[in-house]
Amino acid sequence: MRLSSFMMTFALLALPACPAGPRGNAGPGPVEGGGPGRFGLSEGTGSGEFTIRGMQACRLAGGDDSSRVYLYVLRMEDPGIGSGLFLMALYEGDDWIFIPRGETLALSIDGRRIGLSGDGSMDFRKVTDADLAREAAYYRIDPADLQAIADAREVTVNLHGLERRFSEENLKAFREF
Repeated sequence: MRLSSFMMTFALLALPACPAGPRGNAGPGPVEGGGPGRFGLSEGTGSGEFTIRGMQACRLAGGDDSSRVYLYVLRMEDPGIGSGLFLMALYEGDDWIFIPRGETLALSIDGRRIGLSGDGSMDFRKVTDADLAREAAYYRIDPADLQAIADAREVTVNLHGLERRFSEENLKAFREF
């Protein structure tokens, strides 16, 4: 699953910041097509046509101030990679974690483990204006698993060794998506 360079730029720069959102140059805020706490983007240029719709789940709870983990849901329709639902894990911290290709995102949804694989963060790394490392990795997710998250009472996330948990705000955002 290779994502376009435009999608990389979109992921690292254009995601809207929530009250506990990414530090530094998080981007201009919601783009056209979004709503409160949501963003959306459509571009039609002949064969390069794609659509991205998503939600913002804000910062996951846990950890310390030296690193933050965010989880977003994206619905993408792109003739090049197909349509589907993706989780985008966004890491921001003092040091790089270099998310590799493979199963690097694990979710525990009310005790049931789901392991997700992706291409890693190699093409999605940058330094923010606040001199923080920012990495993003995308993971295709089954709609039934996304529904399980929305219906869950407790969700924990392990992103390449960094464990975090969903707050009530995170669960609410997934339910509204």
